Amino acid sequence: MTHGDPGTGIRRKVVVGAFALLIRQGFVKAVQVAGGIVLARLLTPADFGVYAIVSFVVAFFTLVGGAGLGAALIQQTGEPTDRVLRVVFTAQTLILLVASAALLLLAPLLADAYRLGEETVWLMRLLVVGLFASGLRTIPELRLERALEFGRLSLADATQAVVFQVVAIMLALNHLGPWSFGIAAVLGTVSGTIVANVLAPWRPGLAWDGALLRNLLRFGLPYQGAGLISFFKEAVNPVFVGVILGAVAVGYVNWATLVIAYPVIFVAVLNRLYFPVFSRLQDRPEALRPFAEAIIRWNVFVAVGVALPYLLMARYWTATIFGEQWLPGVPLLFLCALGIPLGAAASPGLAILNAFGRSGEALFFTSLWMATTWIFTVPAVMILGYVGFGVANALVQLTNPWFFRRVQTAISISIWPSIWIVALASAVAAGAELGLLSVDPRLGEGLGPLVLAAVVVAAYVATWMLASAGKVREDVGAVRSALRR
Repeated sequence: MTHGDPGTGIRRKVVVGAFALLIRQGFVKAVQVAGGIVLARLLTPADFGVYAIVSFVVAFFTLVGGAGLGAALIQQTGEPTDRVLRVVFTAQTLILLVASAALLLLAPLLADAYRLGEETVWLMRLLVVGLFASGLRTIPELRLERALEFGRLSLADATQAVVFQVVAIMLALNHLGPWSFGIAAVLGTVSGTIVANVLAPWRPGLAWDGALLRNLLRFGLPYQGAGLISFFKEAVNPVFVGVILGAVAVGYVNWATLVIAYPVIFVAVLNRLYFPVFSRLQDRPEALRPFAEAIIRWNVFVAVGVALPYLLMARYWTATIFGEQWLPGVPLLFLCALGIPLGAAASPGLAILNAFGRSGEALFFTSLWMATTWIFTVPAVMILGYVGFGVANALVQLTNPWFFRRVQTAISISIWPSIWIVALASAVAAGAELGLLSVDPRLGEGLGPLVLAAVVVAAYVATWMLASAGKVREDVGAVRSALRR
């Protein structure tokens, strides 16, 4: 490969951007995990439930306001002109104005539907400020993503996350309950927007081009539709569980899904990389294929590996870290954990479909996941209570084999070997822990769980390395080559 090959430059930016994201946002995610633990000890399940309901409502209007226009510009191969950026900015601003006005008017009706008080109405209205501020961040972010400047982009995310956690904890210590989340969310969004505009300065302006917008929306609407459908998939908790079982049940479900998402956080740091990078490599399948396989392999390995030590002694770690008030949510952890390996493989799969312009297929599968989530959750929750949410979540994973086959029609890659190897390594790790506990049950007390966690991780990593040895050497060699160049 020659020095001037554009693929070389892209790989180099990918490696540099990946390391920047891992270092900077890895720190941020650690702050988020620590902040979540502190807040879980300071606040009640009901407080978590109220905020989950309110943030769900605001997130819906935020998604509607996007319309996928930014993603459409990222997917295109050509660099957008300043006029194109202004057309997108104008359209999004108009949509956000309508969405903000609708949320302000509908807040009382939404609060009544959940049997929540007047305080919740004003909490929703407060979050409108963050909703509108997020629109001012779209153009700077898409410019940084197109340039693959993920290190600089992560600074804006880092600012938002750190401000949110610090403010939320300070306010929770002052007994502000759900308002701790609301005020922190607004201040975090505003601060992240300011940093994004400083890193990629751009003078906002108004312009209109109906033909251009229609062209962008042909990709953008299915893309945003997929995000909106995914949102409705997750909405089964605040919407259905909240109305049927109340805010406390929503709090338990929200806590369980957050905790089980902590392992995925460390691979989700790189999710932002996939769509713009795959888009740049869409006409170079020989370069995209090994890159995509490596991402899936390491995604699944890391996500499951981080979750395993916690899950194998979930009741002990939950009581020790979060507090005994969260023990009723532990059964949900095991059920939701069944989706970790398949979910870690599905995220890059969606990015592949979108990068190849197949946003309609991505929309179809997100619609399928949303529909099956509701179909399974409604009867499961009615029969089993909030634990039924976890049962439904496990059943939805049965649709993933079909999705993986469709991804492989876009580009021929191997997906299942990564999942089977992780399943084998997990079984070996669980067997090692059970064997030690059968020899000395006292390992479940005191400092024993730390010893067991170390053994689990060692057994898991060793088994995975042996089963994936050839591929791991290839991945390491590719990274070293990119760094040298």
